[in-house]
Formats: sequence, C-alpha cells, structure tokens
Amino acid sequence: MSGGGELLQEESLPKIQETPCRDESTGTVSEENVTFTINEEDHTLGNVLRFVLAKYPETDFVGYTIPHPTQHRIILRVQAKQGHRARDLLLRALKDSKLIFQSMKGTFADAHKRHVEIVNS
Repeated sequence: MSGGGELLQEESLPKIQETPCRDESTGTVSEENVTFTINEEDHTLGNVLRFVLAKYPETDFVGYTIPHPTQHRIILRVQAKQGHRARDLLLRALKDSKLIFQSMKGTFADAHKRHVEIVNS
C-alpha cells in the first residue's frame, strides 16, 4: 500500500475519485462530506479505513460499501466535523494504515524467525 498522497493523483483511471456532497438547503458543495470511490480495492482496505477513520475525533460518520461483488471498487463515505476536510482525514487514515501494516509485517517476520529458530534447533 502506498503512502496516500500518490493515490489521489490524476490518471486515466484514478485510484481514488472524490465526489463532494452538495448541501440541499444551500446548494453549496461541502469539503466536510465527501464520497470517495476507490478503484481496484475490496473489503481488505475498506474495513481498515473505516476502522481507522472511526477512531478520529474529527470524524462524524464513516462507512463503506462494495456496489456489487463483481465490481472491484469500494465506495467510502466520510463526514468530517465542521472545520475539517474529509480528504485530509482520508489521507491521514491512509498514512496511519500504512504504519499499522508495517508494524504487523515486522511483528509477523519476528515471530516467523523465532519459530524457524526453534524448529531448527
């Protein structure tokens, strides 16, 4: 998984597409309420991002869905508290998720190494 920022770059098929939500009463677009479409991902990333984003005090709501099992994308809805941008929270969650995965990888590698040493002794 990458660090986050490069996922939001423009490409022919962007990895992440943003759709800001429009306030029906005022007609304005909000940076606090955004729906992200993340292509070529599934529950593995969706559930991690939902979990990490839900832990942030700046998050009012977060949820995700996969439109159909044959579609390889997730729809992630992030609603930030007033004064915070949903995009910033997503970038932070991507970076924090990367750190979590690196820590898990290190823990697993250490446990595997100890296991191999025990088996070979």
